[in-house]
Amino acid sequence: MWAKVMLPSLISDGMVFQRGRLVKVWGKADPGENVSVSFQNQTVTVTTSSDSRWEVQLGPFESGGPFTLTIAGKNKLVVRDVLVGEVWVCGGQSNMGFALESALNASVDIATADDSNLRMFKVPLTVAGKPQENVAGRWMSSRPQSVADFSAVGYFFGRQLRKRLNVPVGLISSAVGGTRAESWTTHVTLESDPDFHEILDHGKAWLESAPKVVADYQAELDMWKRAADQAEAEGNPIPPFPAAPREPRGDAWERSSGLFNGMVAPLTNYRIAGVIWYQGENNVPHPMQYRKLFPAMIGDWRRAWNQGDFPFLYAQISYYISGDAQYDLEWNLLQEAQLKSLSVSNTAMVVTADTEDYPNVHPKNKQEVGYRLALAAEALAYGRDVPYSGPVYDSMSVEGATIRVRFKHVDGGLMVRKGKNTSLMQFRIAGEGRKFETAEAKIDGDTVVVSSPKVPNPVAVRYAFPYVPEANLYNQAGLPAPAFRTDDWPITVIGY
Repeated sequence: MWAKVMLPSLISDGMVFQRGRLVKVWGKADPGENVSVSFQNQTVTVTTSSDSRWEVQLGPFESGGPFTLTIAGKNKLVVRDVLVGEVWVCGGQSNMGFALESALNASVDIATADDSNLRMFKVPLTVAGKPQENVAGRWMSSRPQSVADFSAVGYFFGRQLRKRLNVPVGLISSAVGGTRAESWTTHVTLESDPDFHEILDHGKAWLESAPKVVADYQAELDMWKRAADQAEAEGNPIPPFPAAPREPRGDAWERSSGLFNGMVAPLTNYRIAGVIWYQGENNVPHPMQYRKLFPAMIGDWRRAWNQGDFPFLYAQISYYISGDAQYDLEWNLLQEAQLKSLSVSNTAMVVTADTEDYPNVHPKNKQEVGYRLALAAEALAYGRDVPYSGPVYDSMSVEGATIRVRFKHVDGGLMVRKGKNTSLMQFRIAGEGRKFETAEAKIDGDTVVVSSPKVPNPVAVRYAFPYVPEANLYNQAGLPAPAFRTDDWPITVIGY
């Protein structure tokens, strides 16, 4: 029984309501209790259900604030300093969780992070076996003392939106390093597709192995006790106590659906403008599976929020060379899987490969990533005519001994990035024999013409596949083309 009206942590001082659409306010109270919610001259009264839950809808509202939200039942709650603006969820793994204090030129950005109209809510690590209703956390205004441990990508994205839209912005960070997409996907979705059953089987095996781990540890404890007793009897040093075992599969948050249940489900009543996402590194060993898993996850989140196909904007994982040829191939194929996910409606992808301080898998230049994601938000969420993507491969045609490659998002024309190379680099071409040769590539209007004297009858082109820093095809907006290939041939490690 609930002795008083209670609110989830998202509905609290400093919160940001999504402008321009109906918003929800919800909580718990005694069954049958009448609860009234008032905000900006609107009041809605609802009777609490038999399971103690209540929910109302208000709005839509124009941007502004601060305002006061009042909830009254047997007790009265006042939520202060409420803004109305744009709300975005910032999800993913370590590159989204990467803290502002670790970013490039962090001291300057932290010192100037003084904006009462930019609000942040950080969801703590929470793993659960079923969807949760609430998370810990609180809203904070952007201040030098509050932003240091917040997502750098999220912060720079929000800062750019504040500059471009001039409305309040709320950011909800829900990111955990070292996590896989299946951790952020519902069990229902994983169960619905036979291609994902391997993921669920892995989870079952992980749980089933727990008794053996416990038994092995008990045996280790018994051995230690005998050794300790003998050492004590002989006056010798007692051996160190054995360390407790970790979970059989490693980290608890690797559990399929565990992070969705604990860190996404509690957010889905909260109205949002869209999602920015930066994840994929831990799915690298299974790039072909990711081709289906990532779009399935996007659909999952959209169904959970029940707001239609809201903008889902994501960063392609960065360039990386491990030294293991098989792993590096899988890395490139995961990047390709992300590129192919652009077929999902209302999505955009930003390239991060040129922002790196090699060979760091966590590039520090998060300013550029946040800026590019904000460009995509301007275009997809707010309908502004701004370039937001580098040139994306569209089609090709064979013209004698050359191949002409066409692109989407040329935005003013194609260009070679300024640098030591003045011609296009990293194009390769192949004939029916599927042997790729270094090619000459020239910009011709909005196309690139590719050829090699070693390939008189070409059939396929690859660009920056595998990716290397010398890749330099951009559009006039200064945005890079992602690596691509025109073929779908099976790839062996040798020669790609």
